[in-house]
Amino acid sequence: MFSGSKKFFAKFQDFWDPVSFGHPRLIILILPIITMADISSSKKRKTIDNELVNTTAPPKKMSRIDSVDDVLEKFNKLWKENSHLKSFSCWNEKGGVGKTHATVRLAWEYAHLNPESQVLIIDLSTQGEATHYFLGEKVQDDLLELDSRCESSSSMFSYFLKVYDMAVGECTRIAVDLEQHITAVNRPGECFPSNIAVCASSLCLTEACRALERIIQSRGMIRTQQQMWIVVQSCLKNSLIEYQARINKPLAVFIDHMPELSLLTSIGMVASKQWIVPLHQSGPRYSLVGAIRALHGPSVLSIAFAAQAKENNMQLPYIAAFIYKGHYIKDRSTYPQEAMEETLSVYENYRTTVLGESSTIPDSSESFYDCHHLHKLAAVL
Repeated sequence: MFSGSKKFFAKFQDFWDPVSFGHPRLIILILPIITMADISSSKKRKTIDNELVNTTAPPKKMSRIDSVDDVLEKFNKLWKENSHLKSFSCWNEKGGVGKTHATVRLAWEYAHLNPESQVLIIDLSTQGEATHYFLGEKVQDDLLELDSRCESSSSMFSYFLKVYDMAVGECTRIAVDLEQHITAVNRPGECFPSNIAVCASSLCLTEACRALERIIQSRGMIRTQQQMWIVVQSCLKNSLIEYQARINKPLAVFIDHMPELSLLTSIGMVASKQWIVPLHQSGPRYSLVGAIRALHGPSVLSIAFAAQAKENNMQLPYIAAFIYKGHYIKDRSTYPQEAMEETLSVYENYRTTVLGESSTIPDSSESFYDCHHLHKLAAVL
């Protein structure tokens, strides 16, 4: 209603301006219409105010805000209890450590080992390499052409535009239908698993990220600023919950990221239950330490993403495994012992000091996987 009115008045703005258009008589003609509209709207406001005074029920706006909290709590409970939904993020702030390679290989191997499960790759990297690998160049170009015109498509750019509309809208929904943005892998003549699909990336993802960053700093029509932040950060997680319930079968999700901590990265991490960390071959100093600092920030920095997530009762993924590029190491069979010990030391400090939890990874080489032999990791996920 209000958006339509704004468009109408914006369309005829020149006619309202006696200086630019040069017809002051139009003001005289339109003024009575405006006055009558104001009188009518004031009468309606008085009627509504009297109804609110004469009833003991809280204002509708507050009840809508309270209902948003109830829906968020319900989705958080479903996320923790749903054992049929697995989700993994391959992320590191360091570039060139094999994030996309690990995402693609793990999804492929997992799909072969678990034919009864639906395997979904969510490409949140603007480079779109995972999308290109599974869908091909033509599909990727077609999606980009639609996204550049802001037309509806099956890409994640179109998905996040719907998230934007949902967040600023007048409804208590906190999830967008993800099924419309899933593309089945259909490449005849090539041996792709039939149970694998892709949520395609787009070069326009950065623009969607900027739009979402602007709205999470404000409050919406029925949401507080805190609720707006939670709704945006947990949008993908909530969409996965709804999608798994709809298909009613086990769902495994593998999320690829950019080598940075942007809003898209945090949305993907919130939608993940396990974090697979690709390591630099020289050790954790150039990979794991940087990733932990990016996610959690210094201990005195309460505005770090992880601190905000904890404050708002949002569960972050735990580290499930480390992967490395074996072809950069002389002995491909194992990760260098010194680097392994240093990595486990950094990880243990992270779990006990930063998270205040006990370690979930055994203190052995079983936690380290060569990225060219990820079938072993896929078998234990």
